Amino acid sequence: RGDVSVRVTPQSAPEVPPVPFYSTDIAGCSWQWRTGRGIGVWTEDCKFENGRWQVGYDAAIDGFSLSVDGGNAFPVLRQFTKKPKEGPQAILAHLIAKGLVPATDCEFALAQNREAVPGWSFWEIVPVAQRKKDFDALPADEVPEPPCGDLGYAVDFVGFFMVSGSHPDRVLHVNLGQDGTMFDPFSVKLF
Repeated sequence: RGDVSVRVTPQSAPEVPPVPFYSTDIAGCSWQWRTGRGIGVWTEDCKFENGRWQVGYDAAIDGFSLSVDGGNAFPVLRQFTKKPKEGPQAILAHLIAKGLVPATDCEFALAQNREAVPGWSFWEIVPVAQRKKDFDALPADEVPEPPCGDLGYAVDFVGFFMVSGSHPDRVLHVNLGQDGTMFDPFSVKLF
């Protein structure tokens, strides 16, 4: 599986969960524990024929991004903050202002078909009202654009939001893409 490197911030090292049991490529990848502002996660560092694939903390998005040879970074795990007693819908106005979600007819809903993980709830941004009617009317043999933007429900990739019961002031967006994105979202530790 390769060597395991653990990187933690000295001031508040979280308990590091076990190294994931799987790997994208046993010969070319190794697991790395990475941390950012109040968050840690196991990520893969892989050397393939087309370059070095890495997931690292990206302060600009307050999350983690995947890049190849240090090139254009693709966000795979983002964290957003809110007041602890508010639900995840509290960040919707921020997502709209950033252009990540359309301004109308999209809302947070508990994710369907998502396996329960103790201590976490899972959410999606789904179309409602006219946007849902328009989406449902699209031909079944087409792959439509996500009706609620890059962070909303999609038929051709896996993305969802996670909220920890022990850290209700944060909402995490996980983007696993079509084939996974070289990190283990269920290893996330908030601190």
